[in-house]
Amino acid sequence: MEKRFKLLSYVLSPIVFPILGTILYFIFLPSFVPEQQVYMILLVVFGGTYILPVLLLGLFKKSNLIQNFFLKSIEERKFPTVMFLGIAISIGNLLSKMDAVEGLTVFFFGYAFAIACAYLFLMARIKISLHTIAIGGLTAFIGCVSHFYALNLLMFVGVLIGVGGLMMSARLYLKTHTLKEILLGYSIGVIGQVLMYGVYNM
Repeated sequence: MEKRFKLLSYVLSPIVFPILGTILYFIFLPSFVPEQQVYMILLVVFGGTYILPVLLLGLFKKSNLIQNFFLKSIEERKFPTVMFLGIAISIGNLLSKMDAVEGLTVFFFGYAFAIACAYLFLMARIKISLHTIAIGGLTAFIGCVSHFYALNLLMFVGVLIGVGGLMMSARLYLKTHTLKEILLGYSIGVIGQVLMYGVYNM
């Protein structure tokens, strides 16, 4: 069981969710977006939220700023969290200047809000789960897409909720977080997306 939960945590690392959410957005998006623009956005998101963090975390590890990619201690998490926040805001700002992808702007600003909250909790010596922030945020985002475009994605949202439950169980079983930290992460991930969706629809 431990090996399976570790594999789940690796495969569904927080840095996977931005590109996953972007791909799902273009799959479900009913309006037309030029194919060239889609590929450009996917390339920017993949490079900015996956390749860049992996390279920087590797650099941090070599510089002994972190022990491993799991960022187990509060001190280890502070600088990478600021890095993730900067990336989310930068991509959100870039997307806000493009046509027909307002939903993705909401997605990245929602994550930025959640990551900023995670950093504030770190300052209070509380290490909330970035894994559950990520899955909670993606679940809420798909729910918002479903509501905005009047799409029936209830079954898919249900699958994501199930994955979220598995992720919570994994983090708890591996003793990487307390139940409070896991639930806080999931809640903040959801709140960030719903809040930004509300702001953009005012």
